[in-house]
This record gives sequence, structure tokens and C-alpha cells, in this order.
Amino acid sequence: MATTDGKPTLYVGGPDGVLTFEPPGPVVFGRGDDADVRLPSRSVSRRHAVATFEPGEGWVLQDEGGAAGTHIGQHRVNRQVVDAGLVVRLGDEATGVELHLETLAPGFARPVGRVTRIGRDPGNDLVIDDPLVSRSHAELRSVGGAHVLVDLGSQNGTFVDGRKVVEKVLQPGARVTIGSTSFELVRGSLRPRRVDAPVLRARHLAVDVAEGRRILDDVSIEVRPGELIAVVGPTGSGKSTLVKVLTGALPPDDGEVAVSGSDLYGALEELRRRFGYVPQDDILHTQLTVRRALDFGAALRFPIDTTQQERAARVEEVLAELGLSERADVPIEKLSGGQRKRTSVALELLTRPELLFLDEPTSGLDPGFEKAVMRLLRDLATGNRAVVVVTHSVASLHLCDRILFLATGGTVEFYGSPNEARDHFNGADLADVFDDLGRPRPRAEKRAGVRITATAIAPPPPVNLREWRAHTLTLMRRQVAVWTADRQNFAFLAAEMLVPALLILVLLQPGALHAGSAATGGRTLLASIVVSAAAIGAANALREIVKEVPLYLRERAAGVSRIAYLTAKAVSIGALTCVQVAILVLIATARARGPSAANLLVSPRLELVVDVAAAALCAVALGLLISALVSTSEKAMALIAVVFVVEWLFCGVAIDLSTKPVLQPAAFATSASWGMAAAASSADLFGLEGSCGARPPVQPAAPSAGQQSAPTPSAATPQTATPAASTLSCDGLWRAGVGRWLLSLSALVVLTSATLLGVALALRRKEPNVTGRAGGRRRPLLARSST
Repeated sequence: MATTDGKPTLYVGGPDGVLTFEPPGPVVFGRGDDADVRLPSRSVSRRHAVATFEPGEGWVLQDEGGAAGTHIGQHRVNRQVVDAGLVVRLGDEATGVELHLETLAPGFARPVGRVTRIGRDPGNDLVIDDPLVSRSHAELRSVGGAHVLVDLGSQNGTFVDGRKVVEKVLQPGARVTIGSTSFELVRGSLRPRRVDAPVLRARHLAVDVAEGRRILDDVSIEVRPGELIAVVGPTGSGKSTLVKVLTGALPPDDGEVAVSGSDLYGALEELRRRFGYVPQDDILHTQLTVRRALDFGAALRFPIDTTQQERAARVEEVLAELGLSERADVPIEKLSGGQRKRTSVALELLTRPELLFLDEPTSGLDPGFEKAVMRLLRDLATGNRAVVVVTHSVASLHLCDRILFLATGGTVEFYGSPNEARDHFNGADLADVFDDLGRPRPRAEKRAGVRITATAIAPPPPVNLREWRAHTLTLMRRQVAVWTADRQNFAFLAAEMLVPALLILVLLQPGALHAGSAATGGRTLLASIVVSAAAIGAANALREIVKEVPLYLRERAAGVSRIAYLTAKAVSIGALTCVQVAILVLIATARARGPSAANLLVSPRLELVVDVAAAALCAVALGLLISALVSTSEKAMALIAVVFVVEWLFCGVAIDLSTKPVLQPAAFATSASWGMAAAASSADLFGLEGSCGARPPVQPAAPSAGQQSAPTPSAATPQTATPAASTLSCDGLWRAGVGRWLLSLSALVVLTSATLLGVALALRRKEPNVTGRAGGRRRPLLARSST
């Protein structure tokens, strides 16, 4: 916003766009060539009007005595002060040239022909230097005397009074939030909102768990910009619970949380990007280098119109701020504990948060690293940024501005400066205070006059396809980068494909899929391939979600959609599995001499690959579902044997399911059953001798020389009846035919889709319950107000 010595700038919107003039002027309006605002209209005089800045009055528009005059509405004026936005016509009151005049003091957005363009790009009228702001983020339009805010498809949204909007008519004083900056509407223009309240204020917080047990009891805290606040207390004092409440992950049962004067849980989507959160366990892909990890983090958090150069510049700034520039190209797994923690902090600082929360950042570090981390946090708590740290260590509490001591049961023992803490505890060593804090405290009496009232929840915004596509591609690129950076995992992926393929190749009979062969192993060959592929698909996916749940939750809070995350996982793991399956099929069937025909595709071998890949993809979905349901990677991997056994037993080859009417329907829920049906149809299992139908009887061997021939049975000799040729039961879907083949593939598609839907629901259940708490059950978001 341009000004001269605090004097307002004059903005003139006319036929040629917006012109800017600094005081004191004069600014000449007219038809003449020497006019500052030239208006080539017959109704406008050569020197029609002049605007000048006059002390005590501001900008004043003076008519110069033109024949047609200067009009405001239907009134002709000679002299007019330009204050809250002025619309005038030079010339005829109906057909004259319309001009929009506005004077704005420092801090106001500039109108452009009654449209204020807002964004990160320097060409906007209101430029917001914030990595969370899109290049062209929003517009403020003046329509018929009303002021309408329009979001231009921004990634991180535009908010009015805490609600995400696409288009909204603003009322005077409305709070508009774009990125991390809040404005208010004043005289038709946006002015930065100045709030005297602390950046964080929590009052009388309480959290109850099952059976009415209270784990946080009447806790109040204030945090101002530039402060480093420590939360200290023994195990069970509610420190981590307090952080969850303050970061919007756990709505309290009582009390309120305000961020920059706005209710956190009433405007969570707007305010959550104002703080960063570093959990106790590092949420990083340790296979990646520091720079690559931060670059992927920036790509997911920044608007999709941010260039690679802009992201790289911000990453370099954060690396320099945290002293990581020299270690930027080192894999995170090779960093020291302190450097790894700095990398976690760097990931959160990319978006320039106002609040930074850290849960036990010094846990597991030696005293030297612990001091280094606390000094780092002291340096980070400067300017407009505040830092809240949960810690067990008391060695560096003197670096903090204030300390919150919590006792067992979640009650406040003390909140104040380090010097005041020593006085409060009578000069005792703060390390000895822990023993006293571990003793139960009397529970605070329930405060009277607190009323909880329900408020409506805004419907979720529609999926932004451009944002979804960008996030999905970024997550897929990161997944591939993690795989390729881990050589041991790469060797495992190769082994899980090659070992079963080679065993099938060596152990099963040659020519098993050749129609004219006497080999009887066709069904066993196909079942082995399909079940192996299902096991590979499930194994690839079993750990992918459970091992990075904290990272998923943090990225969800940063704006990554659940659909993008799930799509990236399914597509990347599915693509890897398809490559493995293709190699598996080609190796395992190298001596099978078939199949010789296909149902629909040109290549029979390609059709078989499609069949097996479809079964493997269904198993990938099953693996993702298990990974989303279990709590640890160990539990997930323990189920791989169960998956293999179930798939083998229900594929239709190990046991005759037609004789098990109770269990037969269960086969419809397994990928191996439908995969076997598709593969058998492609290989025409019914046409393979000895695979389905009659099995050739075994011919007795001819007697060798010196052996006595068996006596020829006679009618008088009792005979044992020769058993009829044995039969192998086969599913009717195993017959060749396009219809049966398509039915099996369609069933796999339906089963895969249903399983992925289950994964999405399981992921949703892992996300914080920000819709309120009532006996552990979900309820509408609640706003708390005092009577």
C-alpha cells in the first residue's frame, strides 16, 4: 500500500483501469492531452476537475466549471471530499464518464475498478507474502453497494468469520482470513485485523475419559508471540492431552481455546494452519535426505501454483534457520538424534506458523543434545512465533519465559516464570518437585454457569480435482523415492517375487497348460500362481499405512485429502505389484507350454497376466485394509500367514468347496477364488486333460524278463472290481468363455472397490475426533459459552 509520510494514496478506477496518485497532487481530470486522467469523451471538458490533497481534509475533488458538470448520483457538485469511496460522473449525470475514487490509509487493500485482487503474486492489489496463499487467491468485488468476497479456487481456502466460503457477501467488520493473515472489512476495504488478545488463550480446560475419570482438570494458559512456554509434569499429568486439546485434535469436555481471539473449535479449519506440531516420535521417511523430505513436505503444504524454484527457496531458508544446510543431502536415518529433531521442526516451519508445539522433543537425547534443542527452541520463539514445549527435563527451564507445572490428575500446580517457580517451590531443586507432583491432588470443583450449545457444521467442501491430482502425484513420487532409497527393501521386493516363481517353475510338471499334454498339474500351477500373487500384493501393503499413521494425521491437518492419500497408496503399490506379478507369471509358466488361446485378449499369456494381476490388486486392497485397522506393523505382518492360508484354502483347488455348502459362500470374498476362476477360464482348464473331469486310469507295468506273468483272471477266480476313473471337481466358472471370464474380473473389481471403501472409512476413524465428545461417541461440533 503506497503512502507518503502516512498520507493516503488516491486510487482512480476508470476506463483505462486503475491509476495511483501520491499526495499532494494535483491530479487533473479532462479530455486534454495534459490531463493526468485523460477521458476522451465529448461531455468531458479539456480540464474538467482537479483532485488535490488538503491538510485537515484529505483528498478533495474540485469541479473546474465544465459545461456538463460533475455529478454524484443525481446531484451536481462543485467540491467533494474523497473519503469512503466515491463514484462520480464527469459530464452528463446519466451518460458521463464514471470514475471510482478511493483513498486508503496504510494497511488497506487497494480496490481495482471496484475489484480488489488478492494473492501471493506481486501483480495483485493486495499482496500476501505467505506460502499458504495461492498466486491468485481471492477477489473482493463491489456489487450494487455490497461487498462480495470470491474465492478463486485457492488450495487452502478463504474464510469469513471462521467458515470456508466460495462466495460471500461481507458485512462491516467481518473477519476475513487468507492463509495465516486475518483482515476486517472497513469502509469497503480490507484492513489487517489487529487483535490485542494473546496468540493462544485456553481457559478452564477439562477432559474426561471412561467412567468419569478426569485426566485434565481446570487448566488455563496464555501464550503471547515471542514466548517459549514449557509444560512440565510427571507421567499421567495430562501433558500430551493438553497439547492435543490446544492443537484441535481433542475437543475438551469443558473450557474454551482461542487462537488470536477466535474460538479454535468454532473455526478449526481456518486456524489449524496457524500452528505446527512436532510429536515425540519423528514423523519422517528416514530413507530420504533432509532436502528431499522437506521438498515433498512443501509440495503437499504449499498451493499447487507454487513453482519448484519457490519451494526450493523456502526449503533453503528453513535449512539455514535450523543449521541443517551442511546436512541437507544426508539421509535422515544417518543423522544424530538432535539433527533428526531439527528436521522434524523444519518440516513444520515451512509454512511459517504462529504457534509451534513440540511433544517431548528431548526424549532419548543425551544432556548435550537436550540443551542444544532447548536453545534452538529459544531462538525460534522470536518475532511473531510462539513455542510451547512438553518436556520431562528441567535442566534448561531457565531458557523459558513461563513454565506450566501439571500434577497427577491434570491439575495446575504452578504457571509463571522460572524465577517465580523457585519461589513457589521454596527454592527446591525443580527435579525434586516431580516427586511431589506425582501425589494425587484434590479435584477442582466443577465451575458453575457453563452452558454447552450445539452449532451447525458447515458441509465439507467439494474435492478440488487439481489439488487432488497434484497431491496424489506428489505422494506417489515420494513413495517411489522411499522404495528406491532403501536397498534392503528393494532386495526383499525382488525376493518375494522370484522365490515363488522359481519354485513353481522347478517343482511343477512341464506342459501343464498345454492342451495335448498328459501332465495333470494345470490346476495346481494356476492356483500356485494366483495365491502367490495374492500373498505378494497383501505383503506389499500390510505395513504401508500403520507405519506412518502419525505422518498421515499431520498431513491431513495440513490439507492433504484422505482420497489423495489412499489413491496414491493404492496406485503406487498396485503398480509395483503388477510388475512383480507379470514377472512371476512369465517365469512360472515358462515350461507350461500354454495357455494356447485367450477369451478376449490377443495374447493368451497377457490375458493370464491380467487375471493374476487383478487378483493381486484385490489383495493389495485387503492389505491396506488390514494396515488401516491394526495398531502396529508387527501385528500387520503377523497376519500375512493367515492371508496366505485363507487364500489357498478358498481358491477352489486345495479342497472341494462344492462339498462345503457352509464355507462355499466365503470364497466369494477372497481374491484367489475369483482370480483362479479368471485364470482357469483363460487357460481353458476344462480342456486340459486330467485337470477337470475324468483322470486317465493308471496302466499296469509290463512284466520284465524273469518275472512270472500275473495269471489271467478267470470266471472261477474271485475278482476285485476295478474302480472307475477318478474325477476332479471343478467350478463351472473355470470353463473358457468371455462371459465367465468377464464375470470373474468384474467380481474382482467390485471386491477391490468395496475393500478400498473400507480402507477410507478406517482412515477416517484414525483421524482426530474434532466433532466433539460425549461418552466416547461422536456428536456435532460444540461451541461453549458462559452464562
